[in-house]
Amino acid sequence: MIGIGQMLLSSKKDKAAVRPSTAPTEPSQQPPEHPPRQIGSAASATSELLQLRIENSDLRRRLEDALSHQDESKMELLQLLEEQTSQTNHLQSKCDELAVGFVEIDKERRLLRKSADDVRTDAMLEVEQTRAECEKRTGRLERHIKMREKEVETLAERIREQERRIEVVVCENNGRQAKVEALEDELEGLIRIVQSEREERKKMSAEHEKSMEVARTELQERRESELGLKQQVQDLQQTMDAEKERSRSREEALKRDLDGKVTDMANLLQDQTLSKIEHEQALQTIQDNLVAQKVAFETLRNEKDGIINALQLKVDEKSAAILCLKSEMNQLEANFLQSSDAVSQLKGDLNDLRSSHQMAQEELKATIYLLEKENGELADKAVQLVNSTEKLGDLQAKHTALQTSYASLVQEHSVLRQQLSELEGQMERTMAAFNEEKNAGNKLRSQLRELNIQLKEDCSARNNEKLTLERELAGANDVILKIQEEAKALRARLEAEVSSHRTEVESLRTEHAAQIMTIETSGADVVSDLEDTIVALRKELADNILKHGEAFIELKFEKERVECALSDREKVIMDNQDKIEKLTSYAKERKEEAKLVMNDLARVRRECEDETSKIREELQNSRVLHDKELFQLQNINENLRSELAAAKEQLSTKDEEFDRARATLSERTNLLRNMVNQTKSYQSDYEREYARANALEEAVLTYKRQLNDAHNASQRLEQEIHDKDTQYCDAIRNERHQQKAMKVEFESLRKSMEEVLRKNAEMEKNAEMLKDKVSRQEKYIGRLQDREKQNRRSTNMSSKTSGIARPSTASLRQTKSPIRAKERLTNKSLSGHTLPYNNADENGAPNVV
Repeated sequence: MIGIGQMLLSSKKDKAAVRPSTAPTEPSQQPPEHPPRQIGSAASATSELLQLRIENSDLRRRLEDALSHQDESKMELLQLLEEQTSQTNHLQSKCDELAVGFVEIDKERRLLRKSADDVRTDAMLEVEQTRAECEKRTGRLERHIKMREKEVETLAERIREQERRIEVVVCENNGRQAKVEALEDELEGLIRIVQSEREERKKMSAEHEKSMEVARTELQERRESELGLKQQVQDLQQTMDAEKERSRSREEALKRDLDGKVTDMANLLQDQTLSKIEHEQALQTIQDNLVAQKVAFETLRNEKDGIINALQLKVDEKSAAILCLKSEMNQLEANFLQSSDAVSQLKGDLNDLRSSHQMAQEELKATIYLLEKENGELADKAVQLVNSTEKLGDLQAKHTALQTSYASLVQEHSVLRQQLSELEGQMERTMAAFNEEKNAGNKLRSQLRELNIQLKEDCSARNNEKLTLERELAGANDVILKIQEEAKALRARLEAEVSSHRTEVESLRTEHAAQIMTIETSGADVVSDLEDTIVALRKELADNILKHGEAFIELKFEKERVECALSDREKVIMDNQDKIEKLTSYAKERKEEAKLVMNDLARVRRECEDETSKIREELQNSRVLHDKELFQLQNINENLRSELAAAKEQLSTKDEEFDRARATLSERTNLLRNMVNQTKSYQSDYEREYARANALEEAVLTYKRQLNDAHNASQRLEQEIHDKDTQYCDAIRNERHQQKAMKVEFESLRKSMEEVLRKNAEMEKNAEMLKDKVSRQEKYIGRLQDREKQNRRSTNMSSKTSGIARPSTASLRQTKSPIRAKERLTNKSLSGHTLPYNNADENGAPNVV
């Protein structure tokens, strides 16, 4: 027994010596990229496998040394060891596969995180770039539109001024036309015979009816146009109401979205503190978008109000034009009546006109001269109209340029949409990859669940096997007790035969001693085998991989071998009492060893349970980490989706703004086109009336009195204008004289201020120079005083030591003279006498030794 204990202690010491040498080598073989828990589990598994291998090698060596004489038991133990080695290799391969799987999972997780971060950063950068580009382009478009609006407003003002001038000219032409028509009627009455006056009256009445019909048709057309304009105004009002309702609905939807987003933000702020800034930025962007949409809506409302006002002005202008036409019709009717009355009067005036014909010719020359002047003025006005048409052509060219720029902007917008579609495709691809990775993670989870189930089944099988072993051990103890009882019964029988067999016993003792030694060695081997199997079971329970069938077969084999050994021992007990006593003592020892084995099994069971709980905790922690990472990735994807949705909404708002700008531009182009058409119609009317006036110039020669009155009125007006011009010129001259006087006074004041500033600058420079001089002189005086103090100290010391007489004061006066000179210089400089810069040199004074 002492030899067995020593062997067990030596085996345990060998195990303890081997474990620290092998344990630290294995973690170095693991890749450095594992997480700490996975590394610890993999390192523990590999170290335990190495310990199993070392223990197997120790067992093999011990078996080869101890069981060299028993070939059969040696072969069986070798088979057991080979099976254990195969099992350990299988377990090691599974552990390696698990470690590789953990490494691949970690790599894939990192790659997923990197890809998600890259996609997020790329999406954020692209969204920010698109947002910045859209903002820049919208700013450019707004500035461009504002410039164009200003140009259109200036052109509209110019066109209005031209229209006013044209209206004035048209009114003048209408007056002249009325005069010309009256003159035509009078000329026809003078030239033709009185008999043809009736026909002329009929013709004039027919023409008047035709003109009335034309005027009526024009009035009807203008009324229809007024109705059309009113209908357009109503349509515009309806569109405005519809747009207001749409804007209200959009604002309500945006408010709802904002409320929903605010609630989502409140919920997310409890879980995710890091995403708070991004959500606040998203809210700020949404609020900015709302403000921008409100501003755009207000601008559109203002533009529509301006368009409505412009249309109202046009309606007013049209109504004014209709009133003018009505007044012209009334004037025509009055002129016709006046012409009919004038014909009767002109019959009596024919004789008077013949006598005054010569005088009228001279007066007509003057009127022709005046008309030529008026024709020149009209030509100038025609040139102005041509210039206005050229300006309109320039405006049309600018409008075409605007249309081209708008087309380019539309193309850029389509490019941005394509980029957004590409980004959406990338997001879909990333989501597909993420789903694939998620499926792979689910597969790994299912594998882990299956492994846990297998581990539970293995643990239950191990517990059942342990219970069966305990029952078998109890049965073996019962058998041993029965054997002891039978031995007691046989002892009585053998006492009679002891005397006869003492001689045989003495001869057999030597043989039995050798057999007992072999049995003890076999028992020690059995105990060591049991210990090895317990250690193997411990390792199997720690790794959760060994199968219960093989261990059960091994235990059955050991049971059969124990039964064979017990049968041999029964035979030996039947043969010899001493052998029975030794066997009983051996059985007691085996009981104690079995108790120790049970304690070891309980301890191994506890250790296995602790290790399984640790492994479960590690798996749960890894599962929690994986779930957290998946949750983070989902949050990242949701954030990216929300950002893409916000970008899409911004692009949709930008599309609506572009459409609105396009509509406003089209409306303004239509307005400009209508204005151009109106100016062309006015120009054509003007040209027609101008040709008619040229045709009727000869008829105007007969109207001397009216022309004289008009000439006198014009002279009076010119005199008044000349007086006003002189008054204005005098006022302007007075203002200019006052301005010149003020300029002269301002120049004198400026010069005096410059002189004062220059003097102040010079005074400041002199003051700085004096301050600099005073500071240097003070420093120099301080140095001289220090030197004098040093000289006095040296003279005092020399007088004390050597007893030499005190020096005279003349030397001191000589030494003090430069100081006094410097003081006089400083007093002069401070009193107001300015000295040049180089006169007061601090190094010019003599050095006092």
